Amino acid sequence: MHLNQSVNRNHYLRLNLVGTQSERDAIGAKVEVRADDQSWVAWGTAGDGYLCKNESTLHFGLGDETKIDEVTVTWPSQRVERFTKVGVDKVSVLVEGKSESFELK
Repeated sequence: MHLNQSVNRNHYLRLNLVGTQSERDAIGAKVEVRADDQSWVAWGTAGDGYLCKNESTLHFGLGDETKIDEVTVTWPSQRVERFTKVGVDKVSVLVEGKSESFELK
C-alpha cells in the first residue's frame, strides 16, 4: 500500500451556505471569491445525477493566496451579500441575512 506523503503548501477555502429567505441548502446560489487579483466562482448544486445528492460544501483551491478580500453570494432569493472576514484553510458557514461568517471547529 502506498501513502501520499507529499507536502502541499497551497491554501483552500470551504464554504457551507445556509439560506433563510432562500431554501435551506441554498441550491442555486452563486459564490464569487476574490483574493488579490484572482477570483473563483462556484454554484451551490443539489446533485449531478438521477436520485443523488452531492456534498453541499463548496471548495475553492486558492494556491498560494493567504487572505480572502471578499466573498460575494448571490442567493437564490436574488439577495446579494458580501462577506469580508472569511479565513483561509478553514470551513466557514455563510448565513443569508447575516453580515459575518461563522467558522466550524
